[in-house]
Amino acid sequence: NKVKYNYANIIINIINIGAYFTYVIYYNNNYNNINPNDRELFFYATTPFPDCNDNRHQVWRVFSYSLVHGNFMHLIGNSFGIILTTFGIYKFQKSFKILSLYTSCVVNGALFFYLNNPARAVIGASGGVYGIAGSNLSNGIYNYNKMNGCEKVWFYLFNTYFILSDLISFFYLYKDNIAYEVHWAMYIYGLFFGLSIYK
Repeated sequence: NKVKYNYANIIINIINIGAYFTYVIYYNNNYNNINPNDRELFFYATTPFPDCNDNRHQVWRVFSYSLVHGNFMHLIGNSFGIILTTFGIYKFQKSFKILSLYTSCVVNGALFFYLNNPARAVIGASGGVYGIAGSNLSNGIYNYNKMNGCEKVWFYLFNTYFILSDLISFFYLYKDNIAYEVHWAMYIYGLFFGLSIYK
């Protein structure tokens, strides 16, 4: 395969890291706080009690929340996740397809979160990360016979690691501020969306 650069990874990480540090620099905010710390970018369809304001008309929130990260380690985790999830597929799939899948998973992750938590906020790009992770299975279904030995080893190691790490996190390191349901729903969504658009 003649594809040399993982453009999808580069574009997504430039946007996410750029948004984070632009806010840090412009507003002189602590790099380890929520950035961009603008509640107009968070996704919540209804503001928390007792306000309960309806924000469903603010449609930009279904994507803008993915640009917001809770702290520097949250950003690093999602950035590293983008690198890992795109590494096994960028030589097989066009970048615009990976970017389309990522964007769709971010948007649908917000909508899925709304169904389960209508009055809670969500931030971060993990819905997109898990969607791309699920699409690795789609790519494997279509292109397993075209993979070389190293790519096949990566395929098994990556998918095993990704599934086990989230299950361990849920059962043994559970945190209330992690939207596990979005992770799992977007993993499955990414699998089926990948089957519908991947080569």
